[in-house]
Amino acid sequence: MGAFLDKPKTEKHNAHGAGNGLRYGLSSMQGWRVEMEDAHTAVDHKPCNPREKERIQNAGGSVMIQRVNGSLAVSRALGDYDYKCVDGKGPTEQLVSPEPEVCEILRAEEDEFIILACDGIWDVMSNEELCEYVKSRLEVSDDLETVCNWVVDTCLHKGSRDNMSIVLVCFSNAPKVSEEAVKKDAELDKYLESRVEEIMEKAGEEGMPDLAHVIRILTAENIPNLPPGGGLAGKRNIIENVYTRLNPHRDNEGVLWPESPGQELSSETFEVEARSLPMELSEKGGVQNNGFVQNEDFEDKETDTNSQEEMPKTCSVDVEPVAVEETVLKPYAGMPKEVLLQFSSQARYRVTREILFWLVIAGSVVLVCATIAIIALSPKCLDWWQASPIYQIYPRSFRDSNMDGNGDLKGIQEKLDHITYLNIKTIWITSFFKSPLKDLGYGAEDFYDIDPIFGSMTDFENLIAAIHDRGLKLIMDLIPNHTSDKHRWFQLSRNRTGQYTDYYIWQDCRQAAGSVIPPNNWVSVFGNSSWQFDDVRKQCYFHQFGKEQPDLNFRNPAVQQEIRGENECFHSESGGDGAVPMEFPSYLHCFLADNVEFIKIWGCRPEYGGALQLLLLFPLSDIIKFWLGKGVDGFSFGAVKFFLEATHLRDEPPVNKSQNGETITAYSQLYHDYTTTQVGLHDIIRSFRHTMNEFSREPGRYRFMGSDDDEKEDIKATMMYYGTTFIQEADFPFNFNLINMKALSGNSIFEAVNSWMKNMPAGKWPNWAVGSPNAARISTRVGKEYINVMNMLLLTLPGTPVTYYGEEIGMENIASENPTLPEKSPMQWDGEVNAGFTEGNSSWLPVNSDYQSVNVEIQSTWSNSTLSLYRALTLLRNNELPMNRGWMCHVWNDTDVFVYVRELDGLDRVFMMVLNFGQETTTDLQAVAPNLPSEAVIRLSTHVSNAGKVVNTKLIKTEMGEGLVLEYRTTKPVHTMEAFQGKCFVAEKACYSKALNLLYMNC
Repeated sequence: MGAFLDKPKTEKHNAHGAGNGLRYGLSSMQGWRVEMEDAHTAVDHKPCNPREKERIQNAGGSVMIQRVNGSLAVSRALGDYDYKCVDGKGPTEQLVSPEPEVCEILRAEEDEFIILACDGIWDVMSNEELCEYVKSRLEVSDDLETVCNWVVDTCLHKGSRDNMSIVLVCFSNAPKVSEEAVKKDAELDKYLESRVEEIMEKAGEEGMPDLAHVIRILTAENIPNLPPGGGLAGKRNIIENVYTRLNPHRDNEGVLWPESPGQELSSETFEVEARSLPMELSEKGGVQNNGFVQNEDFEDKETDTNSQEEMPKTCSVDVEPVAVEETVLKPYAGMPKEVLLQFSSQARYRVTREILFWLVIAGSVVLVCATIAIIALSPKCLDWWQASPIYQIYPRSFRDSNMDGNGDLKGIQEKLDHITYLNIKTIWITSFFKSPLKDLGYGAEDFYDIDPIFGSMTDFENLIAAIHDRGLKLIMDLIPNHTSDKHRWFQLSRNRTGQYTDYYIWQDCRQAAGSVIPPNNWVSVFGNSSWQFDDVRKQCYFHQFGKEQPDLNFRNPAVQQEIRGENECFHSESGGDGAVPMEFPSYLHCFLADNVEFIKIWGCRPEYGGALQLLLLFPLSDIIKFWLGKGVDGFSFGAVKFFLEATHLRDEPPVNKSQNGETITAYSQLYHDYTTTQVGLHDIIRSFRHTMNEFSREPGRYRFMGSDDDEKEDIKATMMYYGTTFIQEADFPFNFNLINMKALSGNSIFEAVNSWMKNMPAGKWPNWAVGSPNAARISTRVGKEYINVMNMLLLTLPGTPVTYYGEEIGMENIASENPTLPEKSPMQWDGEVNAGFTEGNSSWLPVNSDYQSVNVEIQSTWSNSTLSLYRALTLLRNNELPMNRGWMCHVWNDTDVFVYVRELDGLDRVFMMVLNFGQETTTDLQAVAPNLPSEAVIRLSTHVSNAGKVVNTKLIKTEMGEGLVLEYRTTKPVHTMEAFQGKCFVAEKACYSKALNLLYMNC
């Protein structure tokens, strides 16, 4: 019916007035017609709609000539299966979505009828015309099908070339058949029949006129009682029937009405066309001259006699005297081809045309060159992971939706509005794979499934759909270094089953005095030996973390293939010693579902003398591709430095060389030269990047890759995870410098920031974090009074800030005997029982006792709260170019304060951050930078009452934990001053042109 509907919702609309109701619908008496573009109802489901276009492109399609893949004119439909088979996309993420939109319309009692029609009707008839026409036809016939056929025929005769469908619904107030109307309609038919006969008879001497000629003559006449809205087109059938009866041998020519746009007139009909007058012009006080309208009061001038003699010969038509006078050409009347060519060949017109032609060519060349120049000179747009802060969620503690006391995926979906309220567009969810939860979920039992405590795969698909509907992105944790000892791979490996025999690191253990002696002195991160004896395999397996988390053997290519894909198939006899690679026909692979991991086939083969168990392991959707196919926008790869270990198995050197080796049980007591960052590690990371790039080829669908490795003592080793200029690895390794500081001061903040910025490779993008699931919360780590200034630092440094859930409201650690749990307490949403985290009776961890004063609900109402400041800072970051990209220059630091500026070439506005991490102090910045202006305005402050005040840059006073964002104007940016050379950094260089209001690269 002309549209397929959008999001599933019900809306009620008043039926009075334009802009309410159904797609392409109208109601008699009220005269309203509804377009989907109306912002008060729904949206037009056309492929060129921005939202529809984004979904189509995300599904791998394109929008050309306002059609899906240049073919289909609608982007939502119940059929069109060929547009709904994109792998890895949900039903509502396909090229064509079946998702409907339902609107409920409230009509008025005085309404007479409703018409639903598609484009072909509205192309040639307005709302009023169609209402008037239908109303007049209902007075002639009570057969609604006949009336609908009349409408379609009339639109066809008016020149409609689009699909035409119409539904007519009559109410009790609809017009009834009138004898008078029927009589007038019959009289009109007889009159038209007689006029056609007269015209045919009068033209008989010069040859039978064509139908177009007859219609033009009738159009010029003032025929009474024509159907309103339809005009003469509504009686085309009557005219054609008479014409056909009098001229049975005529050709089947198509005739459009004179009022159709673009109609060309032949020279034979030129004189008649010149006096044609569409009825609607009579109401405007004008006449039409071959498409031009002039006022009836225009004073006609006499026509040159010679010009009249040169006019082309026209057919002779007998008309009434008054009609003959109207045939005189008006000043703006069209002219025959011969006359047009005569004038157009004159020098003044020919030269003008040539000048205009070359001007158009020159203008086009200039536009093309300007476009190329703008593209070439414009800096690269920031990717989504650069333009927005990242919000890290520990799912078990964020929000419980099913009252079991554990946070889950549905709970995250319920609280997505909080993320958008913070002006954040990227969510990072820590591990939620199926696992025994021995290390809080960081040892996966199945990389392809969701742990039931967090929900189901359906819950995940609903969550990611909701995230993308809000324009957000999702990053998830992936820790492929190890699995749970419950993982199927480990169970097969401990039984030496086929290719899984060497999926983990196994070594013989020495026996001495009835105890197991490990192969070397390697110690796990959690303490004690990294080797654990297995009673099934009778060997020791290696684990960098807990004994329930055996390390995968990344020196085995099959393990890397499990992460990237492309596993082989093999079969193994029960009780056999190994596996023999074997190939299977492609149809067998296609027969099995993508997520089927293995099937067991029992059978009996006489040559083996008994029962045989045949185990078939088919190619899996690899882990990375599986989740990217689900719509995940990126990964944080954890524990990557532990992927490889030295094969020689030598003892690692102790930190204290005099310490007895048997007493070494702590991870910090050894130098881990043989168990971290081994040769070949970065080749593995690059292979992951290559796999992710396969999913990054669509516009706007870049897949982010981060590496969660904390090389505390070796910043250069951390920077290697960026890759090189030509070989890409992680978009950035996560930066924990601000978390690892031993003490808080202006100097320590400077060291943490400067260390990263000076060592970061050129052209790479920085990032910052002040909280994480593995570190105490800010208020616990450095003190409550520094929460706001730490958030101000985080959100004003260059690069991508990462916020751990709860830090936006200043949550504190809880007391716990388990050292890994205090910073993972439930999110504090409101002051109700359990802080709004769960509606159940209890939560998996206790809620902090301060939840009634530290929660989202209450802080959202306070202008001076931590939450309000956080939101103001994200708005500043998103809206101000210097905070997004450009220079960061270190101005000053001491024990108490850290001062730096953010500025952009070409922009005279500079932002200066004065952050106090010590005690109350006064800073003289003019002594450090004499060219600074004497005054600056406080744009934001940790004390909201100070915002808008003017400060003297010679005497800037800050209290303990106070932060100021100052704004001032200058023509001499700090990064151009000689005194600050080597103290300024820029990642994505850009320059601002005030004249053109755009960014460019080369300043």
